[in-house]
Amino acid sequence: MVILKLLPNQIARHWDVLSYAVAQTTVAGFEVTEEYLVDTAAKLISGQMQCWACYERDENKGLRIGAFIFTSIITDALTNTRNLLLAGVFVFDIKGIKVWQKGFSTLKEFGKVNDCRNIVFYTNIPDLVKLAKTFGALTEFTYGTISIT
Repeated sequence: MVILKLLPNQIARHWDVLSYAVAQTTVAGFEVTEEYLVDTAAKLISGQMQCWACYERDENKGLRIGAFIFTSIITDALTNTRNLLLAGVFVFDIKGIKVWQKGFSTLKEFGKVNDCRNIVFYTNIPDLVKLAKTFGALTEFTYGTISIT
C-alpha cells in the first residue's frame, strides 16, 4: 500500500467522497454544516490542510483506496513549535500494521520537511491509541472539552 498527498485538482475532482470522509472524521458532537465542508475544501485546496490517500493497485480491481488521512500543520502558541496534526483518519480497508508503518513514515518525513517537531492527534478510539503506542506515542495526556455555548 502507498500513501500519497492529493493535489488540489484531485481534491476538487473527488470532493463528493472526500467531503463524506471529512464529515465522518469530525469530533463527536460537532455539527457538520455546509459552511464547515466548504471551509475545509478551501483549506485542502489551498494547502492549509492536506489530504493523503492510502491505496494499492489490485490486479483484478485496479486502484483500491484503503483510507484518507487529513493533516494540518499547526503552531503551538505557547511554545511556538510547529506540529503536524492528524486531523482525521477515514478507513475503508487497511490491512495490518505494516501499512500504517509505511504511511506513518511518510507523514513523519512530511513533518520533518515542514519543520514540525511532533505529530499530534487526539482520539477516543482505543484501537487508534493502541496503534499510536506502537509508534512510540505518549498517550498519558487527557484532552477534554467543555461546551460554552
